[in-house]
Amino acid sequence: MKRFMFILLCFLALTACDQDAMFDEVIQKFSAGHDDEIAFAKDYIAKFPAHNFDGIDASLDPSLKNDQLHGTLKTMASFFPVGPATDIKLIGFNVSTFEDANGTRSQTDILFQYQFPDRWIVAEVVVKKTEKGFMVLGVHVSPLRDSLKNIHAFTMAGKPAANYAMLAATVVVPLFTLAVLVLCIRTPIPKRKWLWVVFILLGCFVTLKMNWTTGDTEFQLLSFQLLGASWMKSSPYNPNVLSVSFPLGAIVFLMRRKKLIGGNPADKT
Repeated sequence: MKRFMFILLCFLALTACDQDAMFDEVIQKFSAGHDDEIAFAKDYIAKFPAHNFDGIDASLDPSLKNDQLHGTLKTMASFFPVGPATDIKLIGFNVSTFEDANGTRSQTDILFQYQFPDRWIVAEVVVKKTEKGFMVLGVHVSPLRDSLKNIHAFTMAGKPAANYAMLAATVVVPLFTLAVLVLCIRTPIPKRKWLWVVFILLGCFVTLKMNWTTGDTEFQLLSFQLLGASWMKSSPYNPNVLSVSFPLGAIVFLMRRKKLIGGNPADKT
């Protein structure tokens, strides 16, 4: 297992650069043609360190304005240090289209990561285009202890036992399922062997998911996944999510194998 972990970490390190390049290509593709929205969002966020609250308020959707608004805006402005950012990176972009009483509408969710000499900040702006320009439907600013890429990097250091158990299950369940699959293929089953093969491959139900960064878990009762495990990371700025399902198909086959081959010891190879 230790050797496997070492190989896995090496593989993740080697693929990190490819993942970064792929992410940059994808986000450029999705944001193509939306330069005006991105420029507006950057300019809007720039009003926070400048404490230009009148400018911030002027572009806000009226439905967001309440008695607590000014205090909330001052808190978000306090996260920014004096001086320009050393780097601003677009790390999220999504256009949503929906229907309302006025017809088809769309809004754009834009996410930036700001790097300063002594801190990091993530800022999200949701905008929609109107006849008078852009209107802000939502804005959120949060300080970070490090770059999101580093926060969500896969690391074993300082992780609790639950993370190690989840990682082990992510490795063991597919290996167990594959082993049972090979056994099924080699077992002389008179009828419908292909149904057992499908059941073993897909018969992994009740999925447990873990956010590797935070350790948060969730259960999905009505779910299945191929070989009973998966490892997903949608972008370098999002957490690794490990998923493991109970290998029901493989276990049921092992329990019924003797009956399927008629209980002949000579056939149990």
